Amino acid sequence: MAQSKEIRWISFPLREDTPLDETVWVSVMKLDASWKKNRSQYIGPGGSGHAIGDRYKKFGAWLERGEAVWIPWVGLQNGKIAFTDGRHRYAWLRDHGMESMMIDVDPDLAEEMQKRFGTVRRASFCRYENG
Repeated sequence: MAQSKEIRWISFPLREDTPLDETVWVSVMKLDASWKKNRSQYIGPGGSGHAIGDRYKKFGAWLERGEAVWIPWVGLQNGKIAFTDGRHRYAWLRDHGMESMMIDVDPDLAEEMQKRFGTVRRASFCRYENG
């Protein structure tokens, strides 16, 4: 039976000498439309495309344990979305009904990312099968 689960986001721990990223709430639909153009990195529905091994599938099992989720690190490459970390998490959550989520970005990109992909929604829910 499918259930709804709210995601608890946490930032990836950084070294003390690393500048802090900025967190931006984005529309999954808007972000995905741009990421889809990144043919060397895009992970399609069900983990198709450029997924690495079984990372996509493993994330679903990991999420069921109730763990907090590291916020994906996202940037721009030639004007298109490029993930530094978290593309398998993002793809799984996208495929399970997530409409808005947090991403961490370089502070120099925060305003542009908010303008292009931002949302006023401040909740992240997904659907998953229990059992």
